[in-house]
Amino acid sequence: MSRKPRQISSTGIYHVMLRGNNCKPVFLDDMDYGKFLKDLRRVKEQSGFFLYAYCLMRNHVHLLIKEGREPIALILKRIEISYAYYFNHKYHCIGHLFQDRFCSKTVESDAYLINLIRYISQNPVDAGMTDSPENYIWLGCAGVKADDLIDQEDILTIMEKDSLELLTGASDQWKYLKNTAILPMNDAEAEKRICEICQCSCAAELAELPAKKRDHAIRQALSAGVSIRRLSKLSGISKSTIERASKG
Repeated sequence: MSRKPRQISSTGIYHVMLRGNNCKPVFLDDMDYGKFLKDLRRVKEQSGFFLYAYCLMRNHVHLLIKEGREPIALILKRIEISYAYYFNHKYHCIGHLFQDRFCSKTVESDAYLINLIRYISQNPVDAGMTDSPENYIWLGCAGVKADDLIDQEDILTIMEKDSLELLTGASDQWKYLKNTAILPMNDAEAEKRICEICQCSCAAELAELPAKKRDHAIRQALSAGVSIRRLSKLSGISKSTIERASKG
């Protein structure tokens, strides 16, 4: 069976996950972590992408990237090839270091972007590796723990504009995001999530709400990982209306 084409982000922003092949570790010592960050920095300068968050875990990596001069596939190809060559040479390994195809999720709204930053920053805490994101050395996140690899001016503007709603008012969405931020949804899963998040019996009810409540429900659904395209399909609300609501 042929693979589905990768979904293209209208914003150019992607949440990317690189996983070790067969869930094996991709970092065995501090030098390995440092080498990956060195490669990330070099490719960032070469490709001109923006980096909003990264988290290096023992057997996987999270990156929150906005494309610059080069597309996301080429960016990840450069990073993977360089680091895999180093790792295999150092540890006398052969074969693939990372899973065959990196996972990516498009980011289509400010609310989802901020929740992803929160999700990525909490990875080492959830794994029991630290009690606080600020104490985890292999993490960089805009507005949380920024370093010179992180581009955060746009993110701080968004946080300032909607900080209460985006950072503290999405507890229901957060439980979904922890488990499914990187995973695609089918129509049935999206319908169920919309109903639970927005407290309705079907997604089509959103279109019947007063404009203010409708837009709030749209932002809730997007924050829970439902794409603009699928939300439009299930609710009957136009994509332009959803995009406008996502911007507040």
